[in-house]
Amino acid sequence: EQAFRRVVSPAIRFQDRYSLLQGIDDLMAHTTASMRFMPGIGLARTGAVTQCHGTVLSDWSATNKDAKEVMAGTSVFTFGPDGKIAAITSLSR
Repeated sequence: EQAFRRVVSPAIRFQDRYSLLQGIDDLMAHTTASMRFMPGIGLARTGAVTQCHGTVLSDWSATNKDAKEVMAGTSVFTFGPDGKIAAITSLSR
């Protein structure tokens, strides 16, 4: 949890196909629930990260325990002036 708080803004906004969250506590609860209800799913960056002026694009892949891809997409990270992640929009395909 402490590591999470070092890199994520307390007012983080996270949105994807399934959720729209505001605040670090909501994001932590969402992450905990994801690990509980989707056991064995791993998330990894794929390809190079691109960035420009505090905005980062990162492709990702989610795989099951058999290393089969179950979902993939791109996340857009916006960083605040303090260098912490202020917003994440995650698009799956």
